[in-house]
Amino acid sequence: MKDFKFNLEPILEDRERREKEKARDLAIARREMEEASLLREALETRLQDERAYASGVHGTETAGMLRNRRVVVEQLREMVSRALARETQAATELSREKAAFRRAHQDREALERLRDRRKEEWQTRSRRQEQATLDESARVRHLRNDALRQEEHGGRP
Repeated sequence: MKDFKFNLEPILEDRERREKEKARDLAIARREMEEASLLREALETRLQDERAYASGVHGTETAGMLRNRRVVVEQLREMVSRALARETQAATELSREKAAFRRAHQDREALERLRDRRKEEWQTRSRRQEQATLDESARVRHLRNDALRQEEHGGRP
């Protein structure tokens, strides 16, 4: 019997390629999420440090220095706010990429299960055909041996 051939193999290969693309996209989204989180955390730490420093200064800085420190704190608050928005956006994108990867993975697995089922069916048919061929060969051999024995005994069984 000829070798097993899965007619949907090109589609399976396309689904494998798509799954790999989605895995790459997911890795990128994870990296962006990590970067956004690290940036936000660093900015929050810097803002806390600035606030702690400002609360510890009593009368040692000039009015201009205090105004500058307030401006720095406000800028840091704004930067934290933007970093938080970026982190939220990255988290949304990460969720979207996880779902896309999960769908691509399930699509590939479904087609692989179909291929495996068809291969098992093909193997079962192949074994049955092979067994039928062997049975037929044994039957023919048995009939031929019986015919030879009958000839040897003068036509008697």
